[in-house]
Amino acid sequence: MKWLVLVCFLLSFNPNAQEGRCPTDESLAIDNLEQEFNDCAVVDYGKDEWQTSEMLKAYDRSIDCMQKVAHHLFDKYYTHYNASVKKNFDNYVSAATDISFDINQRSDMGRSIRLAEVYVLEAAGRTHVMVKNLVKDYIKEIRDECDDAHEFDN
Repeated sequence: MKWLVLVCFLLSFNPNAQEGRCPTDESLAIDNLEQEFNDCAVVDYGKDEWQTSEMLKAYDRSIDCMQKVAHHLFDKYYTHYNASVKKNFDNYVSAATDISFDINQRSDMGRSIRLAEVYVLEAAGRTHVMVKNLVKDYIKEIRDECDDAHEFDN
């Protein structure tokens, strides 16, 4: 009997929420956050020559922008735990930065071959990808939760 209940549950559970359950105004608000995120996630190096310092600034601008989008999302959808969610997210961004630089720049071999500029850009890119993926996950989860919350409203 337990197996039958489990099979019925698994067949009825849809891990990929179908669109259309989330109310239009809420879906539009999430779409706007997602568009703002997509605009931020693009690293714009500018029209100047590709100098390391300018490329690092471009990564920093993109990461800062994605952090602001995440904070907007937390302000709207994580009001009860807003302070701790923001703190955890900001700690993640800081840790991701430190870890990326540890991986790419702080090994003995990396220091000995003096490719610091290449490695620092690789570290910045790694951090960018980690933050981008995390914010993407937050947006997806909010969209899925909105769909789940209104699944039976229709």
